[in-house]
Amino acid sequence: TQDASTSVPAGSDGSAAAGRSAGGEMKAWSDGQRFGEDEHGQEQLLDENGTQVMMAWERPYMVRCIDALQITEADSVLEIGFGCGYSADRIQAARPRRHTIIECAEPVLERLRAWAAARPG
Repeated sequence: TQDASTSVPAGSDGSAAAGRSAGGEMKAWSDGQRFGEDEHGQEQLLDENGTQVMMAWERPYMVRCIDALQITEADSVLEIGFGCGYSADRIQAARPRRHTIIECAEPVLERLRAWAAARPG
């Protein structure tokens, strides 16, 4: 048997190379994301094909979702994906003990870094 610490995830054909290829596709997709505006001048996040990933009209929904979590100052929050930052803003309003964000898209990371620089800790 193979030690789990040395195993390499295989692709659908069982090869490690296929797994690396899928990672490359994810990187290409995430790095192709960009911010823009819709036909009404509202902010949106688009993928490399121009498909909407996040739109400004989603903000109220995101706020309600975060509010439903009832985050307190004693909580630690792990947020997967920054997007337009709507959830992150609401999470910060709750002043959790810790708020960690994981983001893979370089264009979104640029915005995340600027957002984080304006906050304590």
